[in-house]
Amino acid sequence: MKKSLIFCAALLACAFSFQSCDKVDNPSGTGPTEAVIDNGMDLAEVATKFVDAKGVVTLPAGVELVLNEPVEFVRPITIVGDEKEPATIVFNSEDAGFIINGGLTLKNIKFDCNASKAPFIQLSKNPAVNASKVNAWDTDYYFYLIADPIEVINCYVDGVNSFFLTDNKIENNGVWFPTTILVDNSIVRLSTSTNNNNYAYFYLNNGGGFAKNLTVKNSTFYNTTDFGFRYFVRYGGFGIAQAKEAFGWEDNTLTYESCTFYNVCQNDGQWGNYNGIFGKTTSYWNMKNCIFWNCSTSGSVPRRFLQGKANQPTATFLNNTYMKADGTFQDPQNYDTSGTNIEEDPQFADPSKGDFTIKGSKQAELGTGDPRWVTPIND
Repeated sequence: MKKSLIFCAALLACAFSFQSCDKVDNPSGTGPTEAVIDNGMDLAEVATKFVDAKGVVTLPAGVELVLNEPVEFVRPITIVGDEKEPATIVFNSEDAGFIINGGLTLKNIKFDCNASKAPFIQLSKNPAVNASKVNAWDTDYYFYLIADPIEVINCYVDGVNSFFLTDNKIENNGVWFPTTILVDNSIVRLSTSTNNNNYAYFYLNNGGGFAKNLTVKNSTFYNTTDFGFRYFVRYGGFGIAQAKEAFGWEDNTLTYESCTFYNVCQNDGQWGNYNGIFGKTTSYWNMKNCIFWNCSTSGSVPRRFLQGKANQPTATFLNNTYMKADGTFQDPQNYDTSGTNIEEDPQFADPSKGDFTIKGSKQAELGTGDPRWVTPIND
């Protein structure tokens, strides 16, 4: 399918000129009438016609849109639905998904990705931003910065068959470096169709870069198939020294807080891999109040989270559950040394139907996991 591309010129025409892009001619001749975002419209068309001067597309309450082709944005963009009546966007082709060159915020939206085999979000293979040249290992590389956040907030992303977020191979040693990746208050159902020992749901290893700050909080990731990627997050081999030279970065963080992970990276899964930054004093690792069920089966979740670097002084753990499918628990060994790990069944209500409500357990008492599933202990 031909790729939909939101060109810089198109965005400029709607968002940054003095001409209105939210009016259409009235056939009755009685004057202009408001153009509306209506059910069945393609998101690519909506994003072109209705983006405002700040790069924001505001969707009406409950509107149902489609995405018939991959859509590429060359400028930062925010697409936001109504908090009480979220918009729905249905991906209608195998290659439908978001391709970005800058920040992307998706908020208050339900995504149906079941028909797509493409990444939900991917970084462009043809960057529309300027590069910083860095010499590493006697080779010139070209680093591309995404300064604005990549955010998925208060969304339900259903049926991700590929990467949740990935970079792309760029010619002439190009490397992507996102500043901020955030998933907050969202549910993601993975429907991975095959095992893969190299891939990750957050994959930045095509070029070798990494994100300065990646945070997943107040969210649920669960897999409904028997297949999985080996890693949840995989970065490349570049480290903070190269990122500091290019962008002035001093450190990086990776945070999981108040999340529920179910059946993710369940086949020989290793959860995390980041050869350029693990074990460094400039890397900060935070894992708090999370529930992991049948995740990272090749070694414990905290071990893989720290990529085998025990007694990490920049790592913080608190109140996490590392439960196996057989009802036993992973040994956090010298990785989560907090002594707060919970070895009790969270008693999910009905995982087969995506209901991870917990009740009558230590997790419920402490309010761990995705907050949406916590039932007060005295109810």
